[in-house]
Amino acid sequence: MPLRRLAHLTLLVLALLTGLAGYYASQLRFNYNFNDFYPAGDPDLDYYQGYTQRFGNDNDYLLLALEAPAGQTVFAPHFLAQVDSLTRGARHLPHVLSVTSPTTLTNPVVEGFGFYNLPYLH
Repeated sequence: MPLRRLAHLTLLVLALLTGLAGYYASQLRFNYNFNDFYPAGDPDLDYYQGYTQRFGNDNDYLLLALEAPAGQTVFAPHFLAQVDSLTRGARHLPHVLSVTSPTTLTNPVVEGFGFYNLPYLH
């Protein structure tokens, strides 16, 4: 088989695999139900269920998933400004202990001159 034909076939296979990966990535959904992580009858699940019956559930968080408006990406400056505004506003709500958002995440960096946090989104 000529090298050029093999290269085209390889690119075609990679394009198909990329298309399949993109399709299945679009079908992903959030599921934070801890009971779904282990099969029924698993000893770790039984231990966890016994623990939650005795002490209660500690899943006291709220997870928000935001979608950018049509024609924008989640990295658009206007959208990120709105996310940051929502983050700052949520910090002042009653009973809120902490708020984490992509606009507040930082990467700790240690260099010869000291330690500082570099934001992930500039």
